[in-house]
Amino acid sequence: MTRILIPTDISEGSRKAVLFALDAYGIAETEFIFLLTIGDAPKMGLFPEFNTHMKRLAQEELNELTTEIRALHPGETMHISTAVGTGSVFSAIQEYIGTHPVDMIVMGTRGEGGALQWGSNAEVVARNSTGPVIVVPPDWKAGPIRTILYADDQEEVRDPKALAPLAQLAKRYSASVEFVHVMKEGSDSGPMPVLPPFPKVFEGVDCMSSSIASGDVTVGLMRSLDSGDYGMLAVLHRKLGWVDGLFHRSVAKRMALNTTVPLLVMYE
Repeated sequence: MTRILIPTDISEGSRKAVLFALDAYGIAETEFIFLLTIGDAPKMGLFPEFNTHMKRLAQEELNELTTEIRALHPGETMHISTAVGTGSVFSAIQEYIGTHPVDMIVMGTRGEGGALQWGSNAEVVARNSTGPVIVVPPDWKAGPIRTILYADDQEEVRDPKALAPLAQLAKRYSASVEFVHVMKEGSDSGPMPVLPPFPKVFEGVDCMSSSIASGDVTVGLMRSLDSGDYGMLAVLHRKLGWVDGLFHRSVAKRMALNTTVPLLVMYE
């Protein structure tokens, strides 16, 4: 069974992450884990009764969210579990997956003000996670995903299995995957040669390749998203790689305000 961890702050933004996860992975063979952290309370260790009280309140909120989500699928069996963590969102995630491995983390932007920025929590998790993460923008709406834009840096993928989350989503939506390479402005803007075949992990998926010219990779990707019929942006995060540019303030703000496209970050 596929296990999807969904960090939540019970906001509308985090609810969008839940709805996306339901849409992308279905409910038949998927377990959804809702994780809510109570943060770092001052001197929490000195006041265990306060800690217990905060955890109880958090669990009540998670129970209400679970009831709300189950009501969307009356009569169907849904596999939902909950967890209450402490500390930062990232540390709570790391603590949870340390003993409960998951296949994917799906999270929304920061609750309040999520429409203005992707949010520090999403940024920290996407930058530092060692497993795949999907960040869902606040204005995402359910619908068919026909094409997924994969940002192709033309570097060798040492372990093609790292791209498996992308291939699985493409198959789930019967979507094609377009490998888009951003070339430096002023270079040949013709089609960028890609050595066939595409990685075997994409067997059964309609794949294509293209190239664009731009002075900046992230700007080029944003232009592609603006001009194409893409339902998702996928990137492979290499340490110290260009994916960090996606979280520069101006780029993150533009993505949050002008696109409903979720971001899939994968890791080698």
